[in-house]
Amino acid sequence: MADVIYIKVRENKQVISKLCHIAIGISKGGNKEILGFLIQEGESEKTWANFFNYLKERGLREVKLVISDAHKGIVKANRRSKKSKKSSIRRI
Repeated sequence: MADVIYIKVRENKQVISKLCHIAIGISKGGNKEILGFLIQEGESEKTWANFFNYLKERGLREVKLVISDAHKGIVKANRRSKKSKKSSIRRI
């Protein structure tokens, strides 16, 4: 599952909201695991592609299914990703 959540962060002595991209996976044993999270500016094809690359660098392989809200950015980034061409996106 991939989505973004808004979190409060302190920046320049002010508390502001920022987006945190997060991915949660299910292991072969059925356990839910946080695969990674990354604070970024906005939700777009570029930020999703950056997040997917970050997950690959952390060792993510063989994605078979992506569950998301089908945001246009995540759909386009998933299609562009060479490693996830075999995966499909399901909207929840």
